[in-house]
Amino acid sequence: KSEVQRAMEAAIATEKAANDAALATWLGALQQQRQEIEDVETQRRDDVEASEHQSLESSILVAFNELIAAAAAAEEKRRTLAMLREKGLQQFAEDEEARRKLGYPTHQDGDDVESGGVGNNEPAASNQRE
Repeated sequence: KSEVQRAMEAAIATEKAANDAALATWLGALQQQRQEIEDVETQRRDDVEASEHQSLESSILVAFNELIAAAAAAEEKRRTLAMLREKGLQQFAEDEEARRKLGYPTHQDGDDVESGGVGNNEPAASNQRE
């Protein structure tokens, strides 16, 4: 081989090595950019999922608070009804006692209390005389 031919082969080999190194660097940079793009996409998906999750949590929290408010309102109504029932029973007992003291028939007597027993609003003692 001639000196020129060897010099050309050496230059070609050097250029090929330089090209291979440049190609490897370029491929490395492309792979890094690809990874960065994938990371951005993954972060975007994670952000969307987190936002959807947060929105769902917020909706659940609102619904739960509404449920608590409804339960509190129902409990307040139950307490009010229980209080009214207790007052009604107390008033009924007081009315029965007053009727008994005045000699009118009572619910315990089994008479028609609304019409006064035998048909008028006279005390039971006067009804018995008839």
